[in-house]
Amino acid sequence: MDLEDHQYGFQSKVDCILDRFGHIDVLINNAGISQRSLIKETVYKVDSRLMNINFLGTVTLSKAVLPVKRKETLFLPFYLKIILAFS
Repeated sequence: MDLEDHQYGFQSKVDCILDRFGHIDVLINNAGISQRSLIKETVYKVDSRLMNINFLGTVTLSKAVLPVKRKETLFLPFYLKIILAFS
């Protein structure tokens, strides 16, 4: 899935997953890109692409999955994040 292509949301992707599997067990936001230059040498186009993929793409995908996960009886995204951070 290309997180850079987030302008129209990811609801169609979430719907495909639900049609095929019936549920979403977990969403792991582990996508992203980086750049290897000094910040003063990095052009705005690179900064914009980094933010589009690493931040906006992840937020958009999370927002598409959120209504599905909220319907489940056990929904603990923040607790899981804290547990993983300290393990």
